[in-house]
Amino acid sequence: MMEQANKITDILNGNSMKASKIGAEIANFSHPTLQQNFMRMAVGFIKEQATNGHPDGRNEETVKLCKEIWKSWDEIEPCLPFI
Repeated sequence: MMEQANKITDILNGNSMKASKIGAEIANFSHPTLQQNFMRMAVGFIKEQATNGHPDGRNEETVKLCKEIWKSWDEIEPCLPFI
């Protein structure tokens, strides 16, 4: 799994200012099953960051946002079925 995560972070590292545009492209042009898998990845990231007890200045705002998002889900992990 780490190899795949590194590939994603390498893409983001080279295109950090375009990350939201990459997300929009996935939402608008990817197959629905891939969109569902991308959301699973996003939920996993949000959940992990929401429980991050030691953010630093570089990701403090990300952790705060993830905590708010996770709280809005009433601490129930969203169900994203495989169809």
